[in-house]
Amino acid sequence: VRSKNIEELFTKPTKKTLFQLYFYAYLYKKNFPEKIIKTGFYVARSIGGGILFPGNGTPVEAEVMNEFSDRLKLLLDELYDPAIPFSQTEDLKRCEYCPYKIICQR
Repeated sequence: VRSKNIEELFTKPTKKTLFQLYFYAYLYKKNFPEKIIKTGFYVARSIGGGILFPGNGTPVEAEVMNEFSDRLKLLLDELYDPAIPFSQTEDLKRCEYCPYKIICQR
């Protein structure tokens, strides 16, 4: 992921896998700041295919990790801000497999 695409990780549900990868990378980097990080994942339906590496396996750049960290902080600040009311998604497709949909009656 390039620096200019970080915002998409927070705004496009189709990027949830990459968001998860970068969130794990962020947590790892917090504990091991001196380590070089490469992100990768297995696709369950083709587990024999090995690890898929976004960016062809190049290490995550410090600039990208910093931008992800900054954007994550903004998201958390928004979630915990009592002045910003909670609102449900307008995209009902996102509720299809949600284990909590019975609570909001979707």
